[in-house]
Amino acid sequence: MSTPPPWIQMRTLPRSSRLAYGELGAGPRTVVLVHGLGGSHANWALAAPLFAEHARVVVLDLPGFGLSPAPPSGVTFEVLGAAVREAIDALVPGPFVLVGNSMGGALSLLHAARRPERLAALVLLGPAAPLPLSSVFDSRVVWAILAGAVPGLGLALVKRRAEQRGPEGLVRDLARLVQYDPSRTPESLIEAMIDVARQRFDKPWRDSAIVEATRALALTLAHPRAYYEDARRIAVPTWLLHGKEDRLVPVAAARALAREAPAFRLSVLEETGHVPQIERPAEVAAVVREALLA
Repeated sequence: MSTPPPWIQMRTLPRSSRLAYGELGAGPRTVVLVHGLGGSHANWALAAPLFAEHARVVVLDLPGFGLSPAPPSGVTFEVLGAAVREAIDALVPGPFVLVGNSMGGALSLLHAARRPERLAALVLLGPAAPLPLSSVFDSRVVWAILAGAVPGLGLALVKRRAEQRGPEGLVRDLARLVQYDPSRTPESLIEAMIDVARQRFDKPWRDSAIVEATRALALTLAHPRAYYEDARRIAVPTWLLHGKEDRLVPVAAARALAREAPAFRLSVLEETGHVPQIERPAEVAAVVREALLA
């Protein structure tokens, strides 16, 4: 495996479909981190060391993202959810806190509802959630979803954009979309993300994984009743942190989720976009510390 960013040593889960993960810190409880669509372990480079001051931390690369290859069967929500379960079963023998961002937040919510064994608390950071009809949508997000829904079109567009922009361009474009103010992000973190993008750039599954995961996520969110039923089924303490300026998942979606699952503790973060662990790592770490005591 190629050399990962220097903050963590990634390895491959034994007896798995080559799922990449990393560990840092120590403690009686474990914090499991699940990144979002188009992300990787590098998304946690600012926040994970703060979590590791109080617990063991396990960072995953979902199938088709980061350093984890996509399976031949493709990337579906079932495949992504199974990867989360596989990593937890193999790496987490005791109680743990599950932390998910964006698509990883939706996966974490579903895991908490359906596989609560040993789960002590749940932290959702800008989780992908059903969008109220009154939501204001970013045109780039709408176009990406529509393109992904058309067979062949989404893949062609993603492939062409990747060839035009290259690894660095893709990372900086994404930062401008998901962050409220990307100028606040340390350049070292951007370089870590670019390093991961370069390592996956020549992989045959690079573009198809993104398109397939986008389609799978859209299909999941198209059934809000089932999503909200899962949310209400969660019995552990749950924190919901959402950026007020999130362009991908409008804050209205988080407010709707909190209404449907009133036990969730909603906090809206000012001047924050879609990735609180990058934009507000200290605030997120404070919530994770609270969750570890739950």
